[in-house]
Amino acid sequence: MKSVNIITLVLVSLLVLTNIIILLRLLGPKKEKYGASGTIPCSSVPEGGCSWNNCVDCNSEYCGQSESNCAVCGAGSQWCVNGKSVTPPPPPPKPCNQSPVSIIKSNKHFDVIGYYGNAETQAGELLIGNISPIYNMLYLTFLEFDTQGNFILVIQGKYAEWGSRKVSGLIEDIKLWKSKPDPWGRNKHVFVSIGGATFQPGNTINGNPQNIVPGSSNYPNGEQLFQGFNKFLTQYGGIFDGIDLDLENSSRILMKNKSSIWINFCQKIKSGGLLLSAAPEADNSSIQDYLFLIPYLDFFMPQFYNNGPNQLYNSYGIGNWDLFPADTNWMTQRGAWQTENSHNVKAWWFVCYKLYQYINKKNLLLGPLVPSSMGAADGFNCWDYAKFVNTVIDGEVDILGCWCIEQDVAGGKMFEKAVLKAFN
Repeated sequence: MKSVNIITLVLVSLLVLTNIIILLRLLGPKKEKYGASGTIPCSSVPEGGCSWNNCVDCNSEYCGQSESNCAVCGAGSQWCVNGKSVTPPPPPPKPCNQSPVSIIKSNKHFDVIGYYGNAETQAGELLIGNISPIYNMLYLTFLEFDTQGNFILVIQGKYAEWGSRKVSGLIEDIKLWKSKPDPWGRNKHVFVSIGGATFQPGNTINGNPQNIVPGSSNYPNGEQLFQGFNKFLTQYGGIFDGIDLDLENSSRILMKNKSSIWINFCQKIKSGGLLLSAAPEADNSSIQDYLFLIPYLDFFMPQFYNNGPNQLYNSYGIGNWDLFPADTNWMTQRGAWQTENSHNVKAWWFVCYKLYQYINKKNLLLGPLVPSSMGAADGFNCWDYAKFVNTVIDGEVDILGCWCIEQDVAGGKMFEKAVLKAFN
């Protein structure tokens, strides 16, 4: 019996010792290594890592890539890729917390715009027929025009000129989409969006040097724009019900400088029965440049991403955000647009309300355009979609939109799920 007890005691002691060693390893300093000392030549590591040593010398002090990048190696380290020192990659963004969709109030139906065709991920790869039914207003991106007023739809994926469906497939799929009744009885429309971030003076359109984005000196006149657009409508079988103006940066400034051309264009478009929408960035200069178009617009959709509330200051009755936290640091946070003031009013809704008061036009639908996932925008991209949809319901917003449909799919359909919960 004594021998059994001794064996048992030894086994228990070994088990305890093993656990202590494991615990010490877990609690002790950590150093990620790309591989064992001397086993991996630094010149063949495309992923990169940080090292205290020369980048061509890959040894036990060479660390593998982690969220903290070079932090695991400490000061004086350098990030190495293929044996050369390079700037370390930024750490991945922290996840954006989401409230459960169960908190969403239901049975509120509103118009939902979805941009499609130029996403950051899987652009145009989702067939029109597979787009979620929450969208009753499809905005195809992007329409560009050259110095002669010729319009070209620069769409990516299956409906691009190199895609499997091409123009004929797009026309067929859009007509089929429009023929199916909306599940919630809303009207369905298809817009084409003019502009986008890459539509800037001097750039080529679709890489074709014969089609150049016009600058101030070679801008097409109003008649060229109107005739060119009518030709485009015919080419696409009359599938479009409206135009969205999304000219940004230099092309937006040119639009304002050429306001007489655009007023003439919009007047003729409206006389033909088409709808008009605009999507300015939510900042002072962008909104100011679009105000001359207000008499012709049916929809006004500020972009609440990439720039924050600090770019809307002392304008349009917004004042100094005096109802919001006195510490203006909130304006720099990635979730700034959903910050609440003391009256439980969200910043984005506050802006929409003040803009609507300032514009003071009946029959103008004004609503928010938000990123559909963190991957859809570079900044101010953290949105809690359950809380967002509840604000839409409580704030009696009749129209909203997202950039963009494909990015919502890639991000797990968070935007879609929130809207569906409200509808059902």
